[in-house]
Amino acid sequence: MTWIEANFDQELHLATVSRHIDHLQLSFRLTNGRPMPKSMTEEKYVQQYYECVLKLHNEGFFKWDPKKIVCIDCCTNSRRLEREKTISMRGAKPKKFSAAKATYTNTYMVAVCLEDEGQYPALMFTHDPAFDSNGPRAAEVQKWFDEMGIERDRVIYTAGGKKYNYESSAMVAHFKNIYGKNWAQHG
Repeated sequence: MTWIEANFDQELHLATVSRHIDHLQLSFRLTNGRPMPKSMTEEKYVQQYYECVLKLHNEGFFKWDPKKIVCIDCCTNSRRLEREKTISMRGAKPKKFSAAKATYTNTYMVAVCLEDEGQYPALMFTHDPAFDSNGPRAAEVQKWFDEMGIERDRVIYTAGGKKYNYESSAMVAHFKNIYGKNWAQHG
């Protein structure tokens, strides 16, 4: 329903969509690798996360002044091989799912505050030579930054011919050097 509204600017009720899916003999099917162990149900998966959060709550982990809570985490632009759902004809072979993989895997470090005070722009760490500030594409990349309103020093390029930029303590140290002076207010 969301996809139809976004792409065709039409609102349909669930019953209408369901009826058309049935009429066209379509169904939702999984397309590739499993994100959880085979023996684990989705309910058990969610239950484990719930128990972890509940344990932290009971230990007083969340009993802080909201102005002093800053969550720091990393993510990458790599694609996980989770099973995707798609629409397919009933009884047909499962669809093949292929998507272009990034040549370089960048790591993004982000700090998010529980309250709006003290927001910190994300940093990107990359081995992609396109982001070398002295490289042949420096002017083109600077144009991207200008168009998107991103400061050049938020992208940290490290040479070395590697493709995957792993999360490291050096990244955390760099992040802390840039934003750490602001964290005194957060404790």
